[in-house]
Amino acid sequence: MTKTKLLKILKKISANIIVVISSIVVALILVEIVLRFTPYKNIGERSYRYPSNYFVADEEIGYDIVRNFEGATHGLQEHPYKVFSNSYGCFDYEREVPDNYGIIVGDSFTWGYTPLEKKWTTYLEKKSNIFMLKCGITGHGTMQEMRKAKRTIKEVGKNPKYITVLYTSNDFNDNFMFPSRTVIGEGKLVNKNKGANLITGKRFFYTDEELKEKHKKYMGNNLDSYLRKFRYGLVTYRVFRNVQPKIKTKLKEFKKRISGNDNINKKKNIVKNNESEVAKQSATKAIKKKVNQMPDYTKGYYNVYLTGYFDQTDRAWYNKAVEDHKNNIREFALYAKSVNAKFLFVDLSGTLSHKRFDDLRQFFSNTKDVYYYNLGQDYKNQSTWKYDGHWDIKGNQEAGEYIYQHFKKIRVFK
Repeated sequence: MTKTKLLKILKKISANIIVVISSIVVALILVEIVLRFTPYKNIGERSYRYPSNYFVADEEIGYDIVRNFEGATHGLQEHPYKVFSNSYGCFDYEREVPDNYGIIVGDSFTWGYTPLEKKWTTYLEKKSNIFMLKCGITGHGTMQEMRKAKRTIKEVGKNPKYITVLYTSNDFNDNFMFPSRTVIGEGKLVNKNKGANLITGKRFFYTDEELKEKHKKYMGNNLDSYLRKFRYGLVTYRVFRNVQPKIKTKLKEFKKRISGNDNINKKKNIVKNNESEVAKQSATKAIKKKVNQMPDYTKGYYNVYLTGYFDQTDRAWYNKAVEDHKNNIREFALYAKSVNAKFLFVDLSGTLSHKRFDDLRQFFSNTKDVYYYNLGQDYKNQSTWKYDGHWDIKGNQEAGEYIYQHFKKIRVFK
């Protein structure tokens, strides 16, 4: 083959490659444009959504809401809304607090993810005709909520008639991993923890220097930050990230089927389901394997929901963490009694209905003016945002109605 013919072939191949690449790029651009006019435009957005300088670091509770914050937008993917604060550092209007008021604390379900006027807290206030000071803070656990309630009540200068807590399943994590978040840079709320070793219970946290480096990488004016923002700005990329785990699962199932192991695995699963001890041992082995395959901490704090191990581990550190958590909730209830307030404990998904909390529920039943409500038992099909797990406007209204009707029925609201 002559040199001239070789060059022609190479040019032709190069031209074909360019055509293919160009076609792919054009197709991706068209897909990107189309997706931006569909509900998928909101899927998996990763940019920082809280307003700058809305939160402030706090030694006692990890972080708090800045007092008298005038207002900015929380960029919730599907429904951006205004957030602000009053003189107590609560996401509530600035109002004079009357006698016989109530105070509500909780995490993100109590704080936001819906405009304040549409929140379940506002709905409950209107239905009950009781002034409710709304002091939920996103990411807080019950320990932080108790400290926030104590601080706010002291600043108000008079005791409330009601203390309401909305409890969510990750409150156990938030208590165990405290302080799980902090505030750095321009008032940015960031995760401080790396995770916990599931064998020993040892917790791991980022140092101040590591947090600064992470902040610089993801939020700073540098190439890494720009590329990340560009990447997550593409709807096509976010859709791919969203379906990637499903694709991996399907591929694993396909490999099992073609290898002939699917029936064997089904039989193993039947044995595991029927023999609880075998299931516990298997789960423990899975935990060990998981920990051995990664660094000395789990990848990502929210990848390890400690409530998921109620039936799977009997380790001393875990049992102690459960007991500490229960004691914290008891302490909160007893504090409410000490200020002559009725303690309304609302369990969003029924986490405390587990047998590990039998004694705590018994404490609720035996203690005057302390009330436990398993909202998850009544409100099963909870309405949430399509691309976010928090209650949407409908969910807030429905939750508020369930909570109101329950406490009205047992004559708590008088």
